[in-house]
Amino acid sequence: FRRGVFRSASLGGDWLAQMAAGAAASGVSIQYCMSYSRHVLASTQLPPVTQARASDDYQPGNDQWRPLGTTALFAYAVGLAPSKDSFWSTPVQPGAPRYRAAQSEPRCRLQAAVSTLSRGPVAPSDGIGLSDAALIMRSAAADGTLLSPARPATKLDAFLAADAFASDGAPTGEVWFADTAVSSRRFGVLLAARVSAATAVSQAQFGYAPGASVVAVEANSTHRFTRLGAGGLSLPPNGELDFRLWNLAPVERNGWALLGEVAHKWVGVSPARVTAVDASSSGGMEVAVRGAAGERVTMSFAPPCAGPCAAGGQPEATVSVACELPASGRALVRAPEGASPCAAL
Repeated sequence: FRRGVFRSASLGGDWLAQMAAGAAASGVSIQYCMSYSRHVLASTQLPPVTQARASDDYQPGNDQWRPLGTTALFAYAVGLAPSKDSFWSTPVQPGAPRYRAAQSEPRCRLQAAVSTLSRGPVAPSDGIGLSDAALIMRSAAADGTLLSPARPATKLDAFLAADAFASDGAPTGEVWFADTAVSSRRFGVLLAARVSAATAVSQAQFGYAPGASVVAVEANSTHRFTRLGAGGLSLPPNGELDFRLWNLAPVERNGWALLGEVAHKWVGVSPARVTAVDASSSGGMEVAVRGAAGERVTMSFAPPCAGPCAAGGQPEATVSVACELPASGRALVRAPEGASPCAAL
């Protein structure tokens, strides 16, 4: 076959097409692994191809996660989910035959977050009995449905430019943004790691209109949120172990904002979970959610200002509403809780 593709201008394309036809007949999808650009481009004519590896091979402790913020741009542009290779969810896995005895994974949380934000598969590769189930389930609903954003996380333009023109002194880093639209509202997730110097990201860089009211909550302190001011979101210098992950949400006209499942998931508002959002003119919000029957879903909200709003001021307390999903797997979550915080749909 290898000699044949060097002698024929069409044999390679025929092979890809026949592989896709076989997958379609069997009702399965295809991931291209270690593909060249030509294979990725060919996938635009082959519907069974749904994803492509956008990272190098995983080795515990390596940095194969880093290219995802850039390579995801190409994959998503042609309709593919950029896939990150597997990861360990716990630092030490005794007896792993393919790795050195002293090899470890110190950045399990970062690996899990990047996998979720890729929109590709989330693939823990732990040994039997060595998984951190709580960490893995930050990526998924109780039935295993991945709670990813609508668009994969990609590096912000300012940081792509800083990589290309390092001599201008601008801060560098892996600063990625993914967004999701639900009921004409735009929610986002920002990941920041390896930021070289303190900087700020404006709301315009997230795609929000100038002057838009936006709140943000960070994954390490989900009981408090911040109102973004004119200076945007401040990013301190950091590495990989102390990476930051913010969920961003627009403020409604009645002062409320939906933060989503930030207390337990990487992506607060995922289209796989949240199907509709509505804000009442009399105050409060209603959020339609879906999941597995009996699953406990906790939605967090940013309430209206208790006094004068101070964008960029001190963090404020979130409001959380827990809901056990009925047999239908669908419910309406209301805030403030009132008499019926969780209604079956």
